[in-house]
Amino acid sequence: MFPPLSPKKRIYAIGDIHGYIDALEAMQQAILDDIEQSDIDPKSDEWDVKIIYLGDYIDRGAHAFDVIENLIAERKKSDGIKRIFLSGNHDTYLPRFASGMPASESLTWFKYGGLNTLKSYGVFDGDQAYDELFPSDIERLQQALKQGLPKAHKAFIQSLPFVYREEKFIFAHAGIDPRKPLEDQTEDDLMYIREPFLSWEGTVDAFCVHGHTIFEDPDLKTHRLGIDVGVYRHGRLGCVVLEGDKGRYLYAQTALQLFEDP
Repeated sequence: MFPPLSPKKRIYAIGDIHGYIDALEAMQQAILDDIEQSDIDPKSDEWDVKIIYLGDYIDRGAHAFDVIENLIAERKKSDGIKRIFLSGNHDTYLPRFASGMPASESLTWFKYGGLNTLKSYGVFDGDQAYDELFPSDIERLQQALKQGLPKAHKAFIQSLPFVYREEKFIFAHAGIDPRKPLEDQTEDDLMYIREPFLSWEGTVDAFCVHGHTIFEDPDLKTHRLGIDVGVYRHGRLGCVVLEGDKGRYLYAQTALQLFEDP
């Protein structure tokens, strides 16, 4: 059910990470092992190997700082593998909060795991619930993050594109609005959409691989594949391996505490 990729091309697309550093590191090793077992040399001109990260690197899990550090290091590697990092909706909150995001929006971010991200950056060490914080508390945290957010982390997050296209595939954090041409997709479409994208039964301009919406198992439809299997909820990180017209899946488990949905 997948569109065919050109010969000698392989794509790994990883779902939402959400601060689960152990699952991320395990997945990265699983990918390297998978490449080695296939006798593929990414440094050769013969093969085109890519790893696409579908966004939502922070929040919910306790190790957002370590995840961003990891991804920055991955971007610098020169092992022949092209790594593409897309933005998720959660990722945009970190630099926006440091820049003075309104209190109402900040509380929404805290509700969905933002306080765990602030803890990982060493700017919040309390045990208050998100709705126990006052505007003065939020302002104090914003000032602390403004001072404590590494420039490299801010630059990395702000450099992230919202979409990547490869042949007949499109990769985006949440998906696409199937009612629009691909060139008319907005940032909100690409980072937030659920309907009508998830249940669409018409034609699309490209097959979309996405995260954002959690499924217990990869959700394959004629127009899309949802690869977020809910590391913070179900304990495993998902990745699809695309080659030719086939797809298969890799998984990595986390041993860290799972996040409880509000």
